[in-house]
Amino acid sequence: MLLAIISVVGLMSCASSSKFQRPKVISDQPLDYPLSAQLDRIEGDVLLAVYVEEDGTPQHVKIVESSGNAELDSAAYRFAHDLSFKPALLDENQIASWTKLLLRYRLSELPFERDTWLQDVKHYQKQIAAAEDSTRRQRFQKKLIARYVGLLTYCEKFGNPSINRVIKRVISSEIKEVWNPFWNVVPAPFAVFDDFLYKYPETPYSEDVKQKLLTALVRAEGRIRVKSFNSDRMNREHLDLLRVLEERQNALQNEQYEKIRSLYEK
Repeated sequence: MLLAIISVVGLMSCASSSKFQRPKVISDQPLDYPLSAQLDRIEGDVLLAVYVEEDGTPQHVKIVESSGNAELDSAAYRFAHDLSFKPALLDENQIASWTKLLLRYRLSELPFERDTWLQDVKHYQKQIAAAEDSTRRQRFQKKLIARYVGLLTYCEKFGNPSINRVIKRVISSEIKEVWNPFWNVVPAPFAVFDDFLYKYPETPYSEDVKQKLLTALVRAEGRIRVKSFNSDRMNREHLDLLRVLEERQNALQNEQYEKIRSLYEK
């Protein structure tokens, strides 16, 4: 299971007066870790210089040391602009001053535990349903996707279809019916990604989820083919399952093609 571990570290200003106190971050907002960077397992540190006004507003932000990834750098730049600061003090007077921030983007692998995963997923689904604004809803959607990626990673290591008993407890009846033939054959993490797209069609993370869904479908296809190779012949059931997987993959790829074509036709 992927979990973002992020720290915000303030570094000393270059002012030399012993009566000088550097600006301090007073915002409690979590660091925005771009979802696509999490899914691609991209980590890095971004060192920023921030010019803080007398009222604690960040006026200018400069990247001093890049993470080496443009997406993380852009996220860090935007994040610093949204922070609130306690302004610098010189002889007890508030002044404008530069300071530095080190933003750490880190991922850690946590052991996959079925009951905990199930509890987390149900919690995030409830929070998404109860969210009254898009910002809060999207924040919990990101957390939910991260849990689904954790499931996918687990299923890649362990091919026991028994995990499907847990999966069926968090997806809609419609999606459960679609993938019914697979429950006793292969682990089906693709079902949770398909369910996400079904439940949240307006999510800004649809393209990221589609990519993970395609990955999960390809892995499932590989497992079924291995089962077939290990038997005397590919039976009718396996052929039917492979056909369903191929149709879903084609549908997803056609959706992407239609989206690209529509951009050129505008």
